[in-house]
Amino acid sequence: MNSLKLTFFLVSTMCFSQNRSTTTLRPHTYKSSCQAIIESDPPTQISNLYARWDSSSPTNIFDENNVDATQPSFTGKVRYWRDISGNNNNLECIRVNGSYNSSDLADYIPSNVNSPIYLKDSEIISNSETVPKELRSNTGFLINSDFTFVFVMKANNAVINDFNCFISSDNDSDDNESWQFGWPRATELDFETGIPVGNSPKTFCILGKSNNSRFSINTGIPYDNQIHVWVIKVKYGATAASSNVTINVDGNEIRNVNGIRVRMNLVKLFRNRNNSSEFNASFYEFFTYNSLISDQEIQSLSYWLVCKWGVQI
Repeated sequence: MNSLKLTFFLVSTMCFSQNRSTTTLRPHTYKSSCQAIIESDPPTQISNLYARWDSSSPTNIFDENNVDATQPSFTGKVRYWRDISGNNNNLECIRVNGSYNSSDLADYIPSNVNSPIYLKDSEIISNSETVPKELRSNTGFLINSDFTFVFVMKANNAVINDFNCFISSDNDSDDNESWQFGWPRATELDFETGIPVGNSPKTFCILGKSNNSRFSINTGIPYDNQIHVWVIKVKYGATAASSNVTINVDGNEIRNVNGIRVRMNLVKLFRNRNNSSEFNASFYEFFTYNSLISDQEIQSLSYWLVCKWGVQI
């Protein structure tokens, strides 16, 4: 048994398997290995970090009174989620009509795991699918070049209804380079394979508009309410034909699609590209790099996030 554990942690290409099980990387037998990995903090070791939001950093979560989540007077409502990359690309709770009140704010749910600190987690959630709330990046957030977007998310409702989007980028679905993460409301054809996606079974998809046409990319990952580590890597070419989208989940590359060009702009949680209030989800951590990070760096980040957030693989 000991030799098997040793192989698992030393051979990075075997850290992740396409065959999922109920095994988690957070049992007590793995604590020392996870601690060493998590304390290494690989996001800071990869160049071109553009933005970083971490819900396990309570000093960077603020309520409507500008009180951070470490204080007894913190209301539990998220008005502001500070970027810890040093680039001031913060997330703010905004209503489309420009106003908000406490009932419109996202909720901060701290972990009940306080020790060891490297296993501590927390969540930013919307506890309603009807209240028009969102967390939106500030207006200076725009990348018209290569980028890599890493995020850890869990869908909270195992019953699928009409709400179809957890996270999106851009302020208008007519924008020619906008995208969102969820699934189609109606059956659409996968951009590369031409196979219908969106209904049976429901799977997570990337949807958007590129080269003046709608597109759908089926990840093939069935919709569930488990935590997943997602990596979206976009080569932003001179034209759509020279562009590319690569998708990784929980350490595995699952799609590599040519001919799609999208950008990062106005990252929004709990809304789609039309600014409609959308599906309930928990968000744990995000990174954006304004470059294409390497496959080895993706593996390092994914393994680190799997350990940190207890992702089941």
